[in-house]
Amino acid sequence: MSNVLRHIFVTSDHHFGSYKLPFLNVYSQKEENRLIKNWNNTVDEDDLVYYNGDFCDGNLDDLCRYFKKLNGQIILVKGNHDIFPDNVYLTMFKDVVDKVVLEDLDLTIHHCPDKHNTKFEIYGHLHRDGDILKHNSNSFCSCVQFNNGCPTSLEKVMMKLI
Repeated sequence: MSNVLRHIFVTSDHHFGSYKLPFLNVYSQKEENRLIKNWNNTVDEDDLVYYNGDFCDGNLDDLCRYFKKLNGQIILVKGNHDIFPDNVYLTMFKDVVDKVVLEDLDLTIHHCPDKHNTKFEIYGHLHRDGDILKHNSNSFCSCVQFNNGCPTSLEKVMMKLI
């Protein structure tokens, strides 16, 4: 496996700021702080992160505040909770896209598991234990809840998939 893949990460579904929203409340503020610490202990400043959707459920100030706390060069693969216009995200993120296709790995990275034209897929969106059963040998759920609260290197993902 390429050494480069050790410096590329995938993660999703932090829903930063959700502790303020009683109808959503994915993580408490204490849990969010732990997730930020885990991220920065895993990802270096120069590493690339494909953030696979649902970054922040707060307002624009929250989005900026959380983004500034995280290491890495982050590409946002938009999810259903990423509601701001692309030009807002582009002031922070390295890029903003609907999906990523890495042809040399025969891999699609997108938020919701769905049809794709590659052998492998990385998706987010699913949070509940029952949902994780939708995994198959050619897919990987990047949701932070299922990955020890940390981004996962693309090297580790591909080792699981191949």
